[in-house]
Amino acid sequence: ENCFTRCMTLYADDAEMLVGSAYWLALTVARTNSKNTQWRTFNFALDIGHHTGYCDGLAVLCEKSDAEEMYNRWIADDDTLNCSIVLYALVVYHRLNGNEKKANEILDTLMNIDEFWAGFAYIAAWADREQQKNIFTNASV
Repeated sequence: ENCFTRCMTLYADDAEMLVGSAYWLALTVARTNSKNTQWRTFNFALDIGHHTGYCDGLAVLCEKSDAEEMYNRWIADDDTLNCSIVLYALVVYHRLNGNEKKANEILDTLMNIDEFWAGFAYIAAWADREQQKNIFTNASV
């Protein structure tokens, strides 16, 4: 958390790095139940050229964009790198809002992207899925 918080400060003048830092800070805060809200200060008016998935995923987490609309928009897009970033944010968003069924449906969709290089969000989602498998396997023992 401290690393991403520091990155937001260090990259305040670099919109591409700032949006990535804010996105990963938001996901870290969600996982740790931290009260850090710096990620919510991201300025969505900044020009984001390449990291549009970070921006759109963060917009849902900040409740500035509708999760279902964002899902429909990105699932139809052939940019699997940014799509995986948005889908992972949607998984986290639905978990935070108590909709584990929807989160798992989106996680399944994300795992089906299964490209050679879908990015760190895909890797994080894959790790979450593996952790879920281990929890259910150990619970049944």
